[in-house]
Amino acid sequence: MNIEQLKTEWQQFPSPHKSKKQLWSMTRIINHPDLYRIRVQFVMEVIAISLFCFIYYDAFDGQNKPLWANVLLLCSITIYLVQRIMAWFYLRSTYHNQNLKANLNHFVKRLRWISLLSLSTYILFMTAVVTFFLSSIIFTPTKLTGLILIIIATAWGGFSSLKLWRKRITGIQAVLRGYEEEFHT
Repeated sequence: MNIEQLKTEWQQFPSPHKSKKQLWSMTRIINHPDLYRIRVQFVMEVIAISLFCFIYYDAFDGQNKPLWANVLLLCSITIYLVQRIMAWFYLRSTYHNQNLKANLNHFVKRLRWISLLSLSTYILFMTAVVTFFLSSIIFTPTKLTGLILIIIATAWGGFSSLKLWRKRITGIQAVLRGYEEEFHT
C-alpha cells in the first residue's frame, strides 16, 4: 500500500461527528470544579500520608510498638494510598462510547464506587492509626476519655467525607441533568 492509498483510506474513514454542544458538555464535565477538588484532595492526602510513613517509626516510636500494630498500620496505609492513586487514574480515564449520556451516567456510577471505596479505606486507615497508637497504652479514665474523643473525631471525619462525596456527586448529576434537558434525550 502506498502513501496515497493510505491517505485516501484515512480521509474516507468515518469519524464520529459530535456537535459543538456535545463537545462543550464533554469538556464541561471533565473539567468540572468538583472533579478538580477531588483530584486536589487525593494529591494532598497521598503527600501527607507518604510523609507520615517516612516519619512514623522514629517520631511515634514505631520500634516500641508491637509488630502486628506496625504491620496493620503499614498495610492500611498501602491500601489507602493504592486506592487514592487508582481513583485518581480512574477519574482521569474516560469511558468511550458514542452516546454521551451513557458516558456521563457511567461516570457518575464510577464516582459513587470511588466514594464508597474512599470511605471504606478511610475507616480502615483510621482504625489502624488508632490501634497503632493505643497498642502499648495502659488505659486510665483520662486516656479512655481521649480514646472516645478520637473515635468521635474519626466518625465525624467519615461522616463529613460522606457528605462531601454526596455533594460532589450531586454536582456532577446536575450537569448530567442539564445535559439531558439541553438535548431532550
